[in-house]
Amino acid sequence: MKFGKHHCKHCITESKKSDSKKKAMKEAILLYMAKREKVKVHKEVSKIAETVNKTYKTSISGHTVMRHVETGMVGQSPLKMQPGGGIQKDVFKLQLTVFETFVRIKKINAESN
Repeated sequence: MKFGKHHCKHCITESKKSDSKKKAMKEAILLYMAKREKVKVHKEVSKIAETVNKTYKTSISGHTVMRHVETGMVGQSPLKMQPGGGIQKDVFKLQLTVFETFVRIKKINAESN
């Protein structure tokens, strides 16, 4: 049994997509930086993103490019996606039950005073 990276077709394809997205983001940011020195226009970012998306077959947003430039991430790979910020259903139900109990206790205390 080998340990390490998978070498199945799906994993290789996903790895290539990830690499091309990183290259596309870096190129788009550098192009925007060059244009930004001359003109500060949002349309330029959209054109840059569109050109890079055609070249690398990705779907980078112009706003993402602007955000990376403004935060100083020029020439760096994009950040990984963070997990969703939602609350799990069972945790939400537990919190709801706790809140309902709290309200009932408050009502009982108010009636006894």
